[in-house]
Amino acid sequence: MGPGCFFHAACQTNAVRVWKQGGYRVWLERQENRENAHRLADDAGELADAGPVAEHFARVLSVRYFACFARWTSAPTGANRRELATLHTLCEDVTQLRRGEHSAARLQLEREEQAWRSRSGVAEVLRIFLT
Repeated sequence: MGPGCFFHAACQTNAVRVWKQGGYRVWLERQENRENAHRLADDAGELADAGPVAEHFARVLSVRYFACFARWTSAPTGANRRELATLHTLCEDVTQLRRGEHSAARLQLEREEQAWRSRSGVAEVLRIFLT
């Protein structure tokens, strides 16, 4: 396609045909994906301000487990087993999230300790040379 192609009737016809054959749907999907990405980024910022996400999810799952067990009045049904299997899978995911949060917190503590040691070392060197 050359620089003036869209002014040519054949190019316009081809572009309209591509647009009608799904180009619009592809464009619309991309637009929706961009909007969703922006929303997710905004939500992630709000969640970060709210504190550890995995801790919140763990509480929610605890409540859901309790509710599931509270509904059992006799032998477990297929629905109970499916719900427990789903909750178990979610717990594994939350466990991974919590491990990640704990690792990030541990790394932050190590960085702060290193910075403190660095500052303390400078202070010690200054004390030795100034006395």
